[in-house]
Amino acid sequence: MLKIEDSPIATSERTSDWYKTATRWTQLTFVEDDPQRYDPAFWVDVFKRTKSNAICLSAGGYIAYYPSEIPLHYVSKFIGDSDPFGTLVDEARKLGMHVMARVDPHAIHADAAEAHPEWVSLTADRRPREHWAMPGIYVTCAYSSYNFDFMTKVIVEIAEKYDIDALFGNRWQGHGVCYCKACEENFRAESGFELPNTSAASDPVWQAWAAWRRSTLTRLVAHWDDAVKKVRPHASFIPNMSGSSLMEFDLSVIKKHCPILFVDHQGRRNVEPAWSAGRNGKRIRATFR
Repeated sequence: MLKIEDSPIATSERTSDWYKTATRWTQLTFVEDDPQRYDPAFWVDVFKRTKSNAICLSAGGYIAYYPSEIPLHYVSKFIGDSDPFGTLVDEARKLGMHVMARVDPHAIHADAAEAHPEWVSLTADRRPREHWAMPGIYVTCAYSSYNFDFMTKVIVEIAEKYDIDALFGNRWQGHGVCYCKACEENFRAESGFELPNTSAASDPVWQAWAAWRRSTLTRLVAHWDDAVKKVRPHASFIPNMSGSSLMEFDLSVIKKHCPILFVDHQGRRNVEPAWSAGRNGKRIRATFR
């Protein structure tokens, strides 16, 4: 039987090995209308009752849950004059908890897509990739200036404004081949090929694209981590590895930047038991052993 100790490990020091004492996590993932109806006191009580000493908390990207000053960074329309993210960061720190800010770069709203069409992922027929679940929302190109420039500004703003230990990137690695102009030009310059029209593993163009993607995403992780460390030297950018194989990245680079990796695990169809997260953790631990 799991035993919850009376007191979590103290986390007042800001050191690069902070993750070693982040042993009991609470993750709170906001949806847009949460700022008008969530009760901060309820969640502080959850932190206390579970003896959590670390939290992963929604901050920005697709939707900001703090008053961002970055143009085109969409702020929840329910936020009013509040700061849901900042409030819980402060409360968590009062309890001696580590804090990891969660950003989601996978989509943008129509105003950003109109202002910067180069940020939008294109389908094989060169049409903007519309979001599969949210009308009027567009999927971003993970390999473009949206991630390398815009999201870097978001990450820096969060690190500057709030007392955090890490930035966690959810759905950051794109959704397959993007056929935008930048991807066409960058892939052609590196490989000599046009973008692939097949995902057959034996196809040399697909192999070249997979290698280009691996290089680009590895460079992106290093770029974001460098940006975080310029503001908070002890902190790190941590990529979500859910749905991704470690072999998709240059591990020699990732190891230099990421002291720990996370797999964001959620149930979306009301059939996933609460204990499945623990089961997955045991499987991963057993694999590494």
